[in-house]
Amino acid sequence: MGLTFVFLVMAIVYLPILLLVFLSFSDGLEFYVQLFTTTEYMTAIGNTLLIAVVASFIATIIATMAATGILYLGKRTRAITMAVNQLPVINADIVTSFSLVLLFVGLGMTNLGLLKLLLAHILIALPFCLLTILPKMRQLDANLIDAALDLGASPFKAFTSVIVPQLVPAMIQAFLLGFTLSLDDFVITQYNNSGVATISTVVYGAISRRDIPDAFKALTTIIFIVILLVLVVMNLNAARIRKGIKLNKKVIAGILAGILLLTGAGVIPVIVTNLTPRSLVLKVYNWEDYIETSLLDDFTDYYREQLADQGVKDADKFRIEYHTFTDNEELYSKINTQHADYDLIFPSEYMVEKMATEGLLQPINGSRITEPMDGTILARTSAFTTVYDQDNNPVADQVWAIPYMIGTVGIMYDTSVITKMQDETGLDIDDFETMLAEYGFGILFGEGESTKYSGRITMKKSARDSIGIAMIYSEQRKSSTHKVNDAEYYLPQIIDEDYDNTMLEEILNMDGDYSIDAARAVLMEQIRTMHPVYENDNGKKSFIDPNNDDFAYGLFWSCDAGIAMWEMDEANADNEDFENPLRFYAPNGTNLWTDNFAIPTYAKNTDAAYEFINFMLNHENAAVNTDYVGSQMIAVGDAIDDLKYGEDGYGVPEPGVIYDIFDQETNYACTIFPTEDNITYSAIMHNFDAKKEKAVNSLMVDVQNKAAQLTEEAGTSVNWFLIVIAVLIVATLLWWLIYKLTHRRPRFTPTPLLPNQQA
Repeated sequence: MGLTFVFLVMAIVYLPILLLVFLSFSDGLEFYVQLFTTTEYMTAIGNTLLIAVVASFIATIIATMAATGILYLGKRTRAITMAVNQLPVINADIVTSFSLVLLFVGLGMTNLGLLKLLLAHILIALPFCLLTILPKMRQLDANLIDAALDLGASPFKAFTSVIVPQLVPAMIQAFLLGFTLSLDDFVITQYNNSGVATISTVVYGAISRRDIPDAFKALTTIIFIVILLVLVVMNLNAARIRKGIKLNKKVIAGILAGILLLTGAGVIPVIVTNLTPRSLVLKVYNWEDYIETSLLDDFTDYYREQLADQGVKDADKFRIEYHTFTDNEELYSKINTQHADYDLIFPSEYMVEKMATEGLLQPINGSRITEPMDGTILARTSAFTTVYDQDNNPVADQVWAIPYMIGTVGIMYDTSVITKMQDETGLDIDDFETMLAEYGFGILFGEGESTKYSGRITMKKSARDSIGIAMIYSEQRKSSTHKVNDAEYYLPQIIDEDYDNTMLEEILNMDGDYSIDAARAVLMEQIRTMHPVYENDNGKKSFIDPNNDDFAYGLFWSCDAGIAMWEMDEANADNEDFENPLRFYAPNGTNLWTDNFAIPTYAKNTDAAYEFINFMLNHENAAVNTDYVGSQMIAVGDAIDDLKYGEDGYGVPEPGVIYDIFDQETNYACTIFPTEDNITYSAIMHNFDAKKEKAVNSLMVDVQNKAAQLTEEAGTSVNWFLIVIAVLIVATLLWWLIYKLTHRRPRFTPTPLLPNQQA
């Protein structure tokens, strides 16, 4: 019974891992080929191995010396020393991580890159290595060193020739423990990372964007198999020692050579790479999946030629270190707290203001930007180029960033779901689109007959977007009709055919007379009437899934809507009769967002940064990148026009031509290229001061909690898999308990001896 219970527990623990191993070979060796041919993954593996090997080796050496010293300490001093050593072991990783951040910042060690991460890993491995070596040290005779000194050995010779050889088994165990801790660490690496890619950070980035590459299945399988082999070898070696079997020295040498070869294959290239002069490295920090990666290779070749023409030594060694982040706050933390060593970053519009105000960005030198840019878009996005202090006084009228990608916020809807609900709602797709054009964002809040879609809409967990459009709608419904074109921020602002978006920006940014309380009232009412579901970026997957009819429409960024449409088209590429059911519409009075080129104050290679900006703004490269990313760049030129207006491009009508935005042929193009009206009748969301930021975040927490509470009260889907697993575990424990009780051996009670039987 005991063995059965053990096997059951082992099955529950290891079945997911075995499933992972099986899936890694589901396409033959293709996933392994992807792993070893992708520069990003190999760089992360090399960095991880380098840090783990060097950190655990140094920690083992220091721990060995410390253990020797502790052996000769007094009892009380030894107890205090061991108590201090235990603190990092029992302390929470979050405390250790944050304390290391403060330490490195306080010492000015924020730009050390790989070295800073190496020091952090030495510090976390050291206490564990000491605890591993110390028990073996206590088994040694304390007089050994004295005896060696009496025989004429120097202290160093006595330590290396007498003590160390006897500690080798414990040192190997300490090294392996430190190596495992370093390899497995994420929290400390994430907090103290200044742009160094490791396995844990790369995997985390993929999980964050919910787009896990198949190569990771191969990577984690390799890690599991290597650890399994190490455990098998160690156990076989232990059995060999117990039985007194001698192992052939050639076999030992072969095993060690194999380990060194595998380690060196990952470590040596990284060491060589980090020897490259900083002037020959461009460090870029961008959003995930936000560039056509082939352009990175093209720029590398292009810039090497530029450097060679300038007579720069070792120009062929120039390379790009390209890392990604998941949100603006992660970017801000890296630059502000850690002073991360990046030459080019891509913050959103409000983050540009925040970082420029705090002195984290260099002004853009306009004379170094040689490629032409779209003046119409620049005019609408130039609002963030003037930085203000806390008293709203201008600090510097400088250009702090150049738009990289632009887009809008709007509503994506599923025509197939709306059609399926037609009998229930009495609204066909034409009725819905008419209502959408008239009320815009109002259909998220119950305008027209949109309450018939209650419980079938989504909102973003992004506080800025959800609260921003709630502010817009709160002003829109002050008109008698509640329609977009009758809103006060729309009609009275058109002067001499030019639109003044000052009022719209004040509303969107809750400035002047526009209080956040209006958004609170609107959002709380929306929860009661429309029962929205708040979701992150993964919400588009619900719309893409053909078997999921949960949602009819929702609040979306234009780029996400475009990605959803594209993925659905790709999934049905073999079906000639397929008509994509997804559509996107950005109402007049929307938020125009931008992600931007910016150069940090701490940049070390601004020459390469400006060259990269110009390279990406070149119309041919910009067309390739726009087509890949699915958002418009600010570049202009023939290649952009062909992509936008050409027959082989997205088929957008020529400027000034009126067209049906709901037409399937042009609707997808609107997710990539905002219409003229979208750009004209839009506003930019600025950086909030601390008080407003706190109020916005607090409101978003309240709204999400209230929405989640109503969802739970209405009933949620049951995860039957987890329930079955829980029932099996409980049933097994009960079975084991009943078995033990029913098969309990009676306790033997000796029979008292008779008097004549007693001795």
